[in-house]
Amino acid sequence: AVKLGREAAEKCLERAGLKPDQIDMIITVSCTGFMIPSLDAHLINLMGFRSNVRRMPFTELGCAAGAMALGRAADFLNAEPGGNVLIIAVELPSLTFQRKDISQANLISSILFGDGAAAVVVSGKQTRGPKILVSETYTFPDSLGAMGFDLRDSGFHILLAKDVPEMIGGKIGGLVEGFLERQGRKREEIKGWILHPGGARLLGNIETELGLCKCDTQPSWDILGNVGNLSSATILFILQEWLEKRPLQPGEYALAAAFGPGFSAEFLLLQWT
Repeated sequence: AVKLGREAAEKCLERAGLKPDQIDMIITVSCTGFMIPSLDAHLINLMGFRSNVRRMPFTELGCAAGAMALGRAADFLNAEPGGNVLIIAVELPSLTFQRKDISQANLISSILFGDGAAAVVVSGKQTRGPKILVSETYTFPDSLGAMGFDLRDSGFHILLAKDVPEMIGGKIGGLVEGFLERQGRKREEIKGWILHPGGARLLGNIETELGLCKCDTQPSWDILGNVGNLSSATILFILQEWLEKRPLQPGEYALAAAFGPGFSAEFLLLQWT
């Protein structure tokens, strides 16, 4: 995790033209392993971050954590204008593989999830690209058993309810409509759909409920097909696809959404600058 996290962070800072001592907060994200001290403490020593850099390690938020980290970075920058936040997501689902567990949930997760790391800088300075306007969290009532880990003597065992795609699909239309309405926006104004795919059935259900076609969500399908579900890092991989291959025009809006244990959904409204 330290090696992958450092590699992702160094490449990210290089592309952003920043040095470690220019970072004001580090948010590290992972749900597939625990480190005490956390990953950010290791990287502070290895990479030369300031001793007074703010630290915020996220653990139990699962696949939604990448989007939640973006939201918390924006919150910090509202209080500290002009600052820089480095988000580092490192996920190693292969560590949770259980060879003797032949349950459907374990078999599906072994096929679906992949190892990966991603990093992004969120800056309070004026730059080109997507600006985070607002974020919201919605936690589904009575949904604790939908997704998570069961810690046993042999390690982590995945909990994955088979009706998760239907649970999200049944509410996603109203949730997105309400989120956009509270920001004074309409669904027709959204030109980019940066969606955590979860799995093929889930992404298909979201498309149906939101009236989207595969062409609207192709980056999500590409990441799912090429590297699998990378848990919290997935939304950052998909965001990079949009930035590099399908950048929006200045002034246009995008919606980002990810889902994880709780069971929760995280929404962000972005505007390209």
